[in-house]
Amino acid sequence: MRYHIKNERGYWLPGGYGYTQDPAEAGVFSLADMEAFNLDGCSLERASCVSADYVEKLNMEED
Repeated sequence: MRYHIKNERGYWLPGGYGYTQDPAEAGVFSLADMEAFNLDGCSLERASCVSADYVEKLNMEED
């Protein structure tokens, strides 16, 4: 499963570098991706069902 990470500042952008109020711009993270993050004060929202390859392509384009 893939998730959006959200805290009081908004949704995390891809890679965890910044925030957005728009869920469509939010990064999509797997549980393995999140192992390195400090998620204190964050909530996870299940990302919409899209293919993992498409999500990876979108995340790479923004880097």
